[in-house]
Amino acid sequence: MSGTQYVFETPSDLPTGGDCRYCRQKTAATQVHMTQKHLRYAIYFKEDGKEKFVIPCLCNEARDTKRSHWHCQKCKNVVTRTNNFKVHLKKHGCHVTDRSDTQGPAPTEKDEADVPRETSGHFKCHYCDSTFATSANVRRHERERHAVTSDPIFCVDTQRGIFVTAKNARGQRVPVHLCKSTTSQVIGCEAQDCRDFMALANISGKPGVECEHLARVPFAPAYKQPEQLLMEAILAMADKGLISTERQRECAQTNEEARADGACTVYPIFYEQYGFSGRYIFFSIYTGRKESWSVYGRTLVTFDKTMGKWSCQCSSSKKVHRCGHIYLALWWTFQYKKELLVEERETSGSGAEETEHSEGLSKAFTEDQIVAMTDYLWQTKRIPEVLPLQLKQPVPVPDRFEPAELVCPYCPGPTPPDLSDCTAVTTNATVYGLYRVKKGVTVAVRTCPICGKQVRFQEYQTGFHNFNNKILLSIPLCSMLTSAVRNNTAIGRFLSMLEDHLELKIHHNTLRKAFFHFSAITNYSYSYCCNRCGHNPPVLIADGNWKTAFDLPVNLLKRPSCDNIQTAALTVNIDDQWTQLQKQLIAAGFCDGTSSKNPFCRELDYSAFAPWVGEFSRVGPVLPKTEVLKGLSKQLNSTEKSTASFPIEDALFRVLDTKKPQKAELVQACAELGVSAEGSQADILNRLEELVLYKEIYPKMFVKLQKAGGGVLHAGCMHSVVYYCCPLWWQESARDHADALLSLRIPPTIYISDIAGRVARHTNNRTKQQFFQPNDGRLCEATPENIRKAEQKNLHLSFPWVRKLQQLGGPVQSTPGVNAGTRGPHPITGTKDRYSLYDRFHQSNQKRAEEKLRSLDLVPDMTGIINTSMAEQLNKELANSRYFLCQLKDIHFMFMLRLVFHMHNQRINNTFFEKMYRLTKGQASIAVNGTVCLFGDGGEIPEDVASKVSPGHAVSDADIPVFKTEEEEEETTEEHLQTAIPESHAGTPFSVKLFPIQAENEMVNCRIAQLADGDKFMALPTYEFICWWRDFHTVGSVLDRNKIILKNLHPEAVVLFPRVVGGSTPESGNHFILWVLDGHKEQIRVYDSMKLYCHPKDWELDVLRQAFEGTWDLSKWTIHYPQQWLQKDSHNCGVFVCTMAEMEVTEIEARQETLTAHQLQYLRRYHATSIMSTVMLEEVLLSVEQNEKQCMAEDLNVCVFQSVESGGKIYPEVKNLLWLQCDSCKGWLHMACAGVEDTKGRFSCGCRNKLPFNVDTTLQILHQHGMEGLTNLEEIRASI
Repeated sequence: MSGTQYVFETPSDLPTGGDCRYCRQKTAATQVHMTQKHLRYAIYFKEDGKEKFVIPCLCNEARDTKRSHWHCQKCKNVVTRTNNFKVHLKKHGCHVTDRSDTQGPAPTEKDEADVPRETSGHFKCHYCDSTFATSANVRRHERERHAVTSDPIFCVDTQRGIFVTAKNARGQRVPVHLCKSTTSQVIGCEAQDCRDFMALANISGKPGVECEHLARVPFAPAYKQPEQLLMEAILAMADKGLISTERQRECAQTNEEARADGACTVYPIFYEQYGFSGRYIFFSIYTGRKESWSVYGRTLVTFDKTMGKWSCQCSSSKKVHRCGHIYLALWWTFQYKKELLVEERETSGSGAEETEHSEGLSKAFTEDQIVAMTDYLWQTKRIPEVLPLQLKQPVPVPDRFEPAELVCPYCPGPTPPDLSDCTAVTTNATVYGLYRVKKGVTVAVRTCPICGKQVRFQEYQTGFHNFNNKILLSIPLCSMLTSAVRNNTAIGRFLSMLEDHLELKIHHNTLRKAFFHFSAITNYSYSYCCNRCGHNPPVLIADGNWKTAFDLPVNLLKRPSCDNIQTAALTVNIDDQWTQLQKQLIAAGFCDGTSSKNPFCRELDYSAFAPWVGEFSRVGPVLPKTEVLKGLSKQLNSTEKSTASFPIEDALFRVLDTKKPQKAELVQACAELGVSAEGSQADILNRLEELVLYKEIYPKMFVKLQKAGGGVLHAGCMHSVVYYCCPLWWQESARDHADALLSLRIPPTIYISDIAGRVARHTNNRTKQQFFQPNDGRLCEATPENIRKAEQKNLHLSFPWVRKLQQLGGPVQSTPGVNAGTRGPHPITGTKDRYSLYDRFHQSNQKRAEEKLRSLDLVPDMTGIINTSMAEQLNKELANSRYFLCQLKDIHFMFMLRLVFHMHNQRINNTFFEKMYRLTKGQASIAVNGTVCLFGDGGEIPEDVASKVSPGHAVSDADIPVFKTEEEEEETTEEHLQTAIPESHAGTPFSVKLFPIQAENEMVNCRIAQLADGDKFMALPTYEFICWWRDFHTVGSVLDRNKIILKNLHPEAVVLFPRVVGGSTPESGNHFILWVLDGHKEQIRVYDSMKLYCHPKDWELDVLRQAFEGTWDLSKWTIHYPQQWLQKDSHNCGVFVCTMAEMEVTEIEARQETLTAHQLQYLRRYHATSIMSTVMLEEVLLSVEQNEKQCMAEDLNVCVFQSVESGGKIYPEVKNLLWLQCDSCKGWLHMACAGVEDTKGRFSCGCRNKLPFNVDTTLQILHQHGMEGLTNLEEIRASI
């Protein structure tokens, strides 16, 4: 910095005021700052008889910008090292003095406030006059300069000379016990490293050497007697249900033994008083016995104040049950530090033992309750995979969280009981966000008085996710954690960054569980499909990654026995397996911190590692998983063969290394190893090759082949999209690849791996030589001539289907669920042939000559299309996440592995689709076979494709086949539509000729107009918004001529406004949604069955404000996305809009669920019949496929015997009605009305018996005479 002064004569010459010119960061140049940051490190020298000093600088001119440097005023050089600068000054004739302390004036009180936090005070050394800025610097100085430590040490037992001090000098201070007694002549330390160190010193001739812990004993203060335990306190704990009677008696007995022994029972240790972290409180607890965890008759108990968790180092302390030592510490804490206990329970003494072990004093649930509550969250509280943008924005944290449910969602029947009033389960919950952490939040629950199950807050729409009622995460934080995983960043690493950002400590393990809870409840698609190859890729490139694995329990790595392998163990239902795993993560929110066991937990067995394949790419939910058969031998535990293991292994080594082994050698090896010798040579080789996967039996081959066990097998297309992934127990073999191939609905034409020959042989053996054909999966026949040409690189092949590999998924199939099997042609290549080839890393190092014919180089046309290194590139990308995947537990590892692959696929597909969408100017969509469909500008979509395009992207107007008409039927359709319009809306221009769009738009407009009455509800057609938008787009406001329809709008009215969205402008689109503008609630409700347009865009809101400014001020309104029915197809959005509009009119609240095809068929017929006034509704109901005999309760959707002449109930004193469901018709009856007292067993309402009325006569009587036409009060009473 030219013109800056660095050399001064007196401290008063230092420039103060404004910003400091010597610091790279913007810092106020106060006198204290200049003294503490610059003057205290100045170098003093004499020049021309005058004493001067130069101060260090922290500007950006030095090479190393992370440390200070020095500027020479004479030569303008920059020197980074202090000693080098002193030498540099001597070259200019300056005499460097030894003076180093400053003589500046004392800082004023005003300047003292400007001192940074870390330099605001001085800490003095206890052994010299040195002062330091922080206490950590003092401890480091005393440790390095004076060979002592300032860590506190306490005497806990004077008779035996037992002390407690910190085990480590860095990090968290965890105490360790040591003994140094001249009376008993015992000197030792509890730490095993210290005992080993002193033993080695004794052997080396220095018996007097002590460990660092014993060296602190001379600095221990005098013994201070801690507070005694009083029986009144433990009796109060028992009254509050904090301790059981048995534990109370055990603790009292231990306390009496300690007093008789002359020792204190509990000695608390508060490190917070000595400048260390105060999160943990430690207790030295008397045990009276010597064990490995209690060397000197005392053990250590730890209490985490932040999480409210207790832990003990004794052997009897488990994750669920607390030991007696913890209750002794809890006794002392309850007596003298009661405020440290976050919550206290009010429970009866009978239930104390059941709930006393729960961390944080939480309520424990039964197994049935946990299952029911978990299923409820799984079915109704799923979080969408793509979160709306507004949910990613931070919102204020409320002081209280309450559930939204008012009636019990667990009790069956159409009239569930009301839930109880909100009850606070904690007033000290913590909400973690991106920018702040708020503690002391209240969380309340509601309880069903009938079933006793609990309903808690779980509404992600509010911007918060509830983990266990004590820990809540903001949705923006969850979104950031998901992005961290997507970008190969560990959750713990991100939380560490959040700790630095928020300047506080975060319990990583708890927040990691909370994120897994959020991810498990998120409704990820896991489609595992490439947008270019479709559901059935023509090429798959597979490889195993044995480095991406977690530590398996040693007892589970043993070879399985032939006797205990069941047929069911060779397959796995992946839907059930993965659902159970996700529910296990969700149920952790109910079990964490309680004594309840997670009912979804299961022991880790051979079928626990389930593969995953996309729904439309697999043969079904049940897939082969035969890994348990790897290397099975009848001589599994034979001690006789174990002595000759190495000679047998050497023989096996020679056999497998032979280029062309003789069958006699293979049979002899099988006989010695106890392996079956049946089948071909290839089959025998497969069995022998699998034996090398077991390190405890064949260590030489295991080490040579680097078979570390575990890992993951993945198979992806030539665009690197993963279609199959499977965690493995042992190193990959041909069996795992065969399982992957046999799991696919349509196998690929080309399968590339690094063990292609073994894969082809094993798969053909399992499919009777029908899978890889012709030539056993080789590119040509294994003749001597072809082998010779291949070795000389003169063999060049050509196939007519190679050019089809570049097609994006082939034609759109009309029946995506049809299984072509292993014999049908591939839909893209059109050939039945299948080939097993090597990747480019392994195709040239094959020992067997015929394996040269599996090289991709033999087909020059394919080398430019297929990049066989895709699997290796995926392994390289997976290596970026390996550092945290390998440290996870088994369930977390499997869950995160599938999620990482899904995010990898999403990134590739989204990148490709965005390019296509941009190049086609919005004319791109996803077809039913999973591929991208492209259409020209302004072109029409083919009719056979239009109904199969997903509605998330811009295509043309939607089309529903049931409303589709021919040109000659258009006038008839218009007449039907006009007839169905109510008289109150007769003036509304619904004519197809006046507004030329497809007929479905008119159907939806007509149906909603039917539903809206003239008083409370008003309907607007879809094209009304288009007219408003045109005005707004051209003149900047909505013209009055287009507001005439709103002239008589009442301020309290409700407007039903259907919209067609999905296009680049409002004039085009492919998806129906519904806006409901509620004037009474001042709210806009959005109904979108695909959850794609849950919030109106800003320009849409501007148009609405302009249109309704004469009646409403929409700027003050709220926007809400209520619970609603969802669709999973692409051509029923109009049906959903009509249904949601009718629910708005009839004030029926929908529960979020996805409707089935049968339900949609019924709704479509219902709305169509309602529109066509010439068709009676009863005729449509009778045309629906139903059973031959109907139950009256099903038609009425209510208990037949509930209503009587007076309109009341038969049992008015019964407030909570219990319902019973018929096993035949699925209708509901009151248990009291049905005369049934027990819900166990099957129940029939009599719907299958011969009834006096059939369905037609029953409906006719109901319409004419009501309920009295069917039965009366006397008949009802007689029946019960």
